[in-house]
Amino acid sequence: MFIPLILSAGHYARIATTEPSQQGDDNQFCGNECRSVPDIVWSCLATIFACTWIAIHPNIPPQEGVVGSTITRVQILVVALLTPELIILWASRQWFAARAMAKEYEDCGWTTTHAFFALMGGFKLYVDGKPHGTILAFDLGPYIRAGQIDITEDEIQDKSKGDVLAKGFVLLQTAWFILQLFARFAKRLPVTELELATLAFAILNFVIYFFWWNKPLNLNCPVRMHVPELHPPTLYARGSTNTLHLSMDVPESFFSGSSAEIPLSSMSPPTDIQDESRFTPSPVPSPLPSDPVIGHPSRWSFFRPKLRHISSFIVMFSKLIFHYNNEDRHHSTRGVDTVPMYYYGRLTSSEKLSVSMMASVIGVIFGGTHCVAWHFQFPSDAEENLWRVSAAIITCVPVYAFLLYAGRKWSRRALYHRASTIVLITTVGILYSLARLTLLVEMFVLLRSPSPGIYRTVPWTSFIPHI
Repeated sequence: MFIPLILSAGHYARIATTEPSQQGDDNQFCGNECRSVPDIVWSCLATIFACTWIAIHPNIPPQEGVVGSTITRVQILVVALLTPELIILWASRQWFAARAMAKEYEDCGWTTTHAFFALMGGFKLYVDGKPHGTILAFDLGPYIRAGQIDITEDEIQDKSKGDVLAKGFVLLQTAWFILQLFARFAKRLPVTELELATLAFAILNFVIYFFWWNKPLNLNCPVRMHVPELHPPTLYARGSTNTLHLSMDVPESFFSGSSAEIPLSSMSPPTDIQDESRFTPSPVPSPLPSDPVIGHPSRWSFFRPKLRHISSFIVMFSKLIFHYNNEDRHHSTRGVDTVPMYYYGRLTSSEKLSVSMMASVIGVIFGGTHCVAWHFQFPSDAEENLWRVSAAIITCVPVYAFLLYAGRKWSRRALYHRASTIVLITTVGILYSLARLTLLVEMFVLLRSPSPGIYRTVPWTSFIPHI
């Protein structure tokens, strides 16, 4: 649906920027039918904020207070701005997993909302009044079948910070922005690069809401699930949230001198999960020691967390390219209190491939929207070339990522050579991040020299049929 709109937008945008405006190009003579650069900036920023902050439905964060929760949201905001394809990948995978879980337990009265709530870490297990941490979605089966989870869909939605009215308001905001932009294209009025980049975010906003419409928004606390005993085998979580790293972080064993903390298998791509094992409970981890620190501290104890955070930005792109799963990383002897920031559950091999293809197509649409400005008038040749190259990179990387992932799935080799994998991830990650940063900076810098007629507003009365 969006591809024909983008193609038509590119056609009209080219005409608008190559033909002189018939209505004048100076805001000094446009009377009340004018808009200013601040008007353009605030309209775009409001839409981008709605698409990257309000529309994002995060998992339940660790209990770190207001400051910690805000930092977590800011991290997601940065990811949404720099690599929005990862947000689409996360949302689509979680949607597939939620649908499968809702279908599995439909006879128990479970809905997609229940499944999303479980996937985002909504159930915290208490045995004989003692906390055992957040229970993972695919370990809830015995408790669901036993009728020990009786929360209703209305009760879950009541905890959500976003109802149909709030979500509808955000969709109306983005829809109005898109309508204004295409009205300018229809009237052959030029648009700014900032508006074009905002259009790309607005398109993704509809995709995000499609996947997360039934997911509760901005929940801060899980529901306590009191049971007399554990259903063996089940995976329960205990201990500090620091014992489970974010799914986009570098595993701690990557920087440790020993592989005893996290098995080497956690560094390898997981094996394909078959349909019959999707909701098979996980083995019970060994009890946690009272001291969360295992082993003797070394000189790396201070530097390892900092190195992990620095490297996590690069390894984040491995999620887009190689799609490392996150469900099997919980099978550690250490427990957790919350699910990872980008946790989505378990998917079958065919679902992973379908989601990867879908995310790649959406990524191409996002990048292709920036390519609409290919024939825009730029203040200099250098800025024009920077925009074209950057737009081409973010358009091609999703296709390249899918081909790599599909090739790896169909290859007989279980894992690429580790060194070449790191080099590839680093190279593509640096190229993509530089391209995104270039576009983010340029779309504001180019406002210093807008195209002729950019101050003109859309004459809406011309769209009304009259004699």
